[in-house]
Formats: sequence, C-alpha cells, structure tokens
Amino acid sequence: MAQDTPSERAAIMTTFAEALERRVSLFAKLWTAQVGAPVALASRLAPLAIARLR
Repeated sequence: MAQDTPSERAAIMTTFAEALERRVSLFAKLWTAQVGAPVALASRLAPLAIARLR
C-alpha cells in the first residue's frame, strides 16, 4: 500500500469531517446512545469534535 502525502491525508480528513457534518444530528444521537451523554450536551459537543478533524 502506498503512503499518502500529508496533503492527501488532510484532504481525506476534510472529506470525513464534511460527511460527519451532514450527519451531525445522527452523530449526536449515537454519541448519546453509546456513552450516555445528555442529548443537549452531545448536540453542542458534536460540532466541536468534528471541527477538530479539520
């Protein structure tokens, strides 16, 4: 398997972040179901977690 360059990895992470942003509501609900975080907290933190991927 070929190694990705840093710019290719950055593009992959950006694509991943964009996909999560389109599903932020679902992501927050799944986070709540998995770890038991309150929905309001997960809804506020999910966009912040996604932003860290950029």
